[in-house]
Amino acid sequence: MDFLTELKRVIARRDDYRCRRCGIELKQKAFERNIDHIIPRDLIAISEFWNLELLCIDCNEEKGSDLPSDFQERCIRAFFKSFNQKEGFIEEGTWKAGLREKEVWNIALRTIFRKHANYYQNELKKHYQDDYINRQKYGNNYRILVDLVRNLALKRKFKVSKVKKKKKSTEKLSQQLKKEANEAIKSLKNIFKPKEEKKEEKAIKAEQDLLLQYDRKFSSFLLSFAQNKHYSTVIKFWARYGNLTPRKDNEIPSANEILYNYLRMFEYLNNC
Repeated sequence: MDFLTELKRVIARRDDYRCRRCGIELKQKAFERNIDHIIPRDLIAISEFWNLELLCIDCNEEKGSDLPSDFQERCIRAFFKSFNQKEGFIEEGTWKAGLREKEVWNIALRTIFRKHANYYQNELKKHYQDDYINRQKYGNNYRILVDLVRNLALKRKFKVSKVKKKKKSTEKLSQQLKKEANEAIKSLKNIFKPKEEKKEEKAIKAEQDLLLQYDRKFSSFLLSFAQNKHYSTVIKFWARYGNLTPRKDNEIPSANEILYNYLRMFEYLNNC
């Protein structure tokens, strides 16, 4: 059995031999298994395990090169299914009681697979020619774009450093006055304290803030990318994309909108 076929079996096993769209069982139907790129290669070529899932023939054809509306959830699920280190253990170093020999071997193989995941992914990238495709589409700085897409797909948070406010040199309040002022402010806050947001609302707000950060990240990288282009190229670019889906100031972009629109803009700017 060749290397790629074995990798496809690993992904099929990870997805429980079921199509991730319609749920049809494919364990005895090897010829109907398709390993699909969740974020299509028509947008950007990323052949990493978090971007691959098992689909049947019909679902694979129906999806085509479309970007799924739930691509983030699919990518995150594939990531945790691929790299969940606790699978098969009650606690570190302790096997689940009653495991069959076959199950033990499967867990052992998955452990070996995870240990060498980078090697396997590099082989996948070579097979699918990721570097070549991305360089043609986006130029030599495509790796920065791949990193941005990976972080967006997996909803990875940015580390925002806290900026310490400098104290005014003219400030001469005594420690006692500061303490009394802080206590007064605290008591006022308690009086007018708004109702605590629900957890779900907080989660939505956090996700919206993260999307806005990604929108700015992609935008700043696009602007720096454009600065290295000829003046006429930039003029053509803004003539084409200057009025692209304008948003209101308080409107939150969707992950699909960010990913699709920016990748198309990068591609055009690199090739026009």
